[in-house]
Amino acid sequence: NSVNAGKGGYIYGTLFANKNIIFYIYVGGKGTNSAYNAPAVAGGWNGGGASGGTNSGWGTGSGGGGASDVRTSGTDGSTVWNSNLATRIIVAGGGGGSTWYGNSVNITPAGGKGGIGNANGTNGGNGYGTGGSGGNLTGGSGFSLGAGGIGTLAAEGGAGGGGGYYGGKGGGPSSGGGGGSSWASVTTFTSIGGSGTGNTGNGKIVITYIP
Repeated sequence: NSVNAGKGGYIYGTLFANKNIIFYIYVGGKGTNSAYNAPAVAGGWNGGGASGGTNSGWGTGSGGGGASDVRTSGTDGSTVWNSNLATRIIVAGGGGGSTWYGNSVNITPAGGKGGIGNANGTNGGNGYGTGGSGGNLTGGSGFSLGAGGIGTLAAEGGAGGGGGYYGGKGGGPSSGGGGGSSWASVTTFTSIGGSGTGNTGNGKIVITYIP
C-alpha cells in the first residue's frame, strides 16, 4: 500500500559541463502498491525491489521506488536500467515500500527514506520481522549496486527496498523496505548537498543552466 511508503531521496550538485558531453537521464518509477491476498508486486523502474508475496492469503508489501540518476553513458530510449551503472555521476535513492501489519492497511510499518544529500537511506520499519536496512555508500553483505532488495515471502509479505547508489534491503515479514542511498561524484561536482523531506510518487530530475 502507499500508506507510510518511504519518500525518495533528494540530492543536488553543481558542475561545469563541456559542450560535447552527453548526459543520460534515468528517472525512477514509483513502486507498485500492495494489495490484500495478492502475489508479489513489482518495484519501480530503475532498481526498485519487488515485494514479498503472501503465502497465507493475507497482505503483501508494496514495491520499492526506483532511483533517479544521471549517467555519462547510455542508450536513448532503452528500457534496460542496470547497464552503465559505473557511469552514474549523481543518484537520488528511491524510498522503501510499506506493507501490511496485523491484517490492516492502516497500521503499516513505514518504508525507509532515500538518502538526503550524499547519504545512506534509512531503515524500514519493523513488523513481525525486521525492516530492511537502508542502502549505504560502500556496499557490503546483502547490498546490491543500484538495486533494492526483494521483500520476504510470508503470511504478510515484506516490502521491497528502494533503488539507489546501493539499494536498500527488502523487509522481513510485514516489515518495510529500506530506502536507497543517494550519492554524487566528488570529482565531477564542485558542490553537493541535499535538504528537505524527500519526494513522493515517481522520481524527478531538474537540470538548471547557470550562465
